Amino acid sequence: MLETLACASGSDQAQPPITSYDNGVKTSAQTAVNVAVLRTLSVLAILVAILFPATGWADEQLIIAAMREFLKSDHPEQREKLVHRIASDPAYTREKVSTWLHRAAEFDPLPTGLHHLQVPLAAGGHRTLALRIPAKYDPQQAWPLIYALHGASGRGENILGYVEGVLGPAVEQYIIAAPSDYRDMVVHSDWPPSLEHPAALAALRRYVHLDTDRVFVLGYSRGGHTSWTLGVLYADQFAGAVPLAGTFALPEVEHLWETFLPNMRYVPVLCVWGARDIYADNNQTPSRDGGIAGLNRKLCAAAVELELPVTSHEYPDQGHGGIVPPADLLTNLLSSRRAHYPREITH
Repeated sequence: MLETLACASGSDQAQPPITSYDNGVKTSAQTAVNVAVLRTLSVLAILVAILFPATGWADEQLIIAAMREFLKSDHPEQREKLVHRIASDPAYTREKVSTWLHRAAEFDPLPTGLHHLQVPLAAGGHRTLALRIPAKYDPQQAWPLIYALHGASGRGENILGYVEGVLGPAVEQYIIAAPSDYRDMVVHSDWPPSLEHPAALAALRRYVHLDTDRVFVLGYSRGGHTSWTLGVLYADQFAGAVPLAGTFALPEVEHLWETFLPNMRYVPVLCVWGARDIYADNNQTPSRDGGIAGLNRKLCAAAVELELPVTSHEYPDQGHGGIVPPADLLTNLLSSRRAHYPREITH
């Protein structure tokens, strides 16, 4: 039970560690300090329970201490006992689980600037994430995330720079993560899918303290295609999507949009493109579908028919390059929060 709740709330720290190239390896002295701190917290929680047995506050501290033990443990039997202890506590209520998990999870301080994480994939290999830590990052605070996706031939660092330019000073309010050389882009990607994006998001939840109610996906060109795809397939994980110079690419597009698009009913979308983005594969041959511009006009019309929270913006004189989301529309979307329990998901 708690494992499911932990994943839903972004506190799945019992998974294998993620390699950090920039920050070195945690020393044995640091580990000893962490263990000592945990022991002290556990003793304090027990003392509070003894001194104030009738208070809900004392019970909540015991719940948080048990959750912390759960997150540290790799033993199924111990985890099962901890789940039973938590669920049987008089102060337990499901509505507070997410809050308690954020208080129970422990994250290391990180230097400001660029980091690189390796994320292992279930099918083998790994993906490298470029990760930007804001200047005032506090591991005790939950931070919103922008998961940024580069275009063809790009790198994570490229789209990081783009997002920095788009957000300006507001960039310091977000953690930004960007995978390089990702493969899963559209619904009909190579089979079997690597599930690289869910793996990356899970790794980030373990490495930095994320506000899982404010996780956004933003992508340019190929990354725009992927933003649509992730928003549709993982609608319960995102607070919003920003596809730029990209579209929701599907085989037999016009026959499948109505099937998949309703997943976005609780995920606001800001879709931005240029009216002259009409060519296939960045060459000078006009696409039979009208290119990204033509597809997005049809796509957004379908979204309007379905009464979905999709905001579209077309630049009349722009092609595929130089697309920047209007600042007011982007600010509005980034104020959104995730819908915890979408009433309906269709795959």
